[in-house]
Amino acid sequence: MRPLRQLFARILYGGRSSLRSCEQACIDKWRDHLSMEAARILDRQLDRFNLIQHQAGDRLVVFYCITEPSSQAWPDESLFPLRSDEIRVARLKLMVTSRGASNKLSAEIVLHNGRLSSIEFNKPVPKGEFSILGIDILADPMAQMPATTAPSLTWIEPPEWVREWADRPSFLPMPPMLAPQRNLILKQIDAKLPSDYLEMLDKINGFRCDLFTVFGPQLVRKEMRSDGNYYVLAEIADGGNIAVAQGCKDGGLKLIERDGDEVNEQGASLASVLRKLEPKGIGC
Repeated sequence: MRPLRQLFARILYGGRSSLRSCEQACIDKWRDHLSMEAARILDRQLDRFNLIQHQAGDRLVVFYCITEPSSQAWPDESLFPLRSDEIRVARLKLMVTSRGASNKLSAEIVLHNGRLSSIEFNKPVPKGEFSILGIDILADPMAQMPATTAPSLTWIEPPEWVREWADRPSFLPMPPMLAPQRNLILKQIDAKLPSDYLEMLDKINGFRCDLFTVFGPQLVRKEMRSDGNYYVLAEIADGGNIAVAQGCKDGGLKLIERDGDEVNEQGASLASVLRKLEPKGIGC
C-alpha cells in the first residue's frame, strides 16, 4: 500500500509521503527533547500525515493529512495542548557538506493549532552529508498559551518616539502584552530586533496611524523570499514593508518594496526609518 500511496500523492498533489533524511533527522532530534506524552502525540500526528509538500524554493516542508485536512476533526489526544495559529517550538542548526563545501543552515519546527505544521529552513538544503549541530527549544508543546494582554487600562502611555505621531489621523496604540506571552513570541523570531522596537513593547503592543502600522510581536509575519527570509515589523500605507532578515545580528532594518524585488538597508532604529519615510512615502 505504501508505494501506491506515494504514487498517488506525487501524481495528484505534487508531493511525497515521507520525509527526506535531513528533515526526518530534525523531527527525531526534536522528539528526543519531548516528554513521553508529547512524543506519543507527535507519533500519532506523524501516523496521520500522508502527504509532504516542499514549497518556497524547497525551504518549506509542509505536513498534510489528505483525508482529514482540518485538525479540528482530530481527537484531542492527537493534538498538543499548545494551541496557537502559528508557533515555532524548536530551532535547529545544521551543517551540510555538498561537493566539498560546508553549508550552515537553520530549521524551525512549526505548530499550528496544536498540530505539527511545517519545517522551515532558512535556505534550500543541498544534497550531501549532514549533521545537526544543536537545537534550541523555543516552546513546550504541552504547555497552555499564557494570557495575551494586560488588564484593561484607562490610559496607554506610548514611548516618546511613538508620540510623534499621536496627532495623526487614526492613531491608535495597542495595550501591552503580558511579559510571559510576549517573551514566548519573541523567542520565535530568529533575529536581533531594533532596541527602540523592544523598548516600545514594554509600554504598548504596536500602534497604527494613517501613515503606517507597527506590529506587536504576535502579528509579525515571516516572509520567505527568493533572497532570504524576513520578519515584517511594520507596513507603510503607501506601499512597502519594514523588516529584519532572519539571522540578523545587529537589528538592521530593511525596506522591502511591496510590488517589487528591491530591498534597501535602513539602519537599526525603527523610529528613524519611520521618520524618513513619513514625508513622501515610498515610490514618490
